[in-house]
Amino acid sequence: MVGEWTVHGISRRGGSHVRNNKPNQDSFHCSQFSIAGNVCSAVIVSDGHGSDAYTHSHIGSHLATQSAFDVLSKFALKYYWGNENEKSNSGNDYKYNFAKLIHKAWRDEILKECN
Repeated sequence: MVGEWTVHGISRRGGSHVRNNKPNQDSFHCSQFSIAGNVCSAVIVSDGHGSDAYTHSHIGSHLATQSAFDVLSKFALKYYWGNENEKSNSGNDYKYNFAKLIHKAWRDEILKECN
C-alpha cells in the first residue's frame, strides 16, 4: 500500500473451465509505486482465449499483463524522471504507439517462452 489506496484483485476459474479441466485463462496485475513523490496505481487485466485451440492461453494472458505493466512503468519513469525532451517524446510514444509497444513486448515474451 502506498498512500491512502490499496490495490488488489482476484480471478477464479469459471464453471465451464472447472468441468472441462481447463486452467483459469484470465490474468491481472495490480501494482502501486511512487515516482517523484507521486503515487501511481496500475490495474491491468487480460482475458485469455477461451477456445480449445488455445491450450496455452493462461500463459499468454499472464505474459500480456506483465508486458503491459513493464511498458507502462517504463513510460511513467521516463515521463516523471526524464528531461523535458524525453518527456515530450514519451508523451508522443504513449499517445500514438502505446498499444503497439505493449503488443511488441508481449510477443517478445511469448517468443522467449516458446524457446
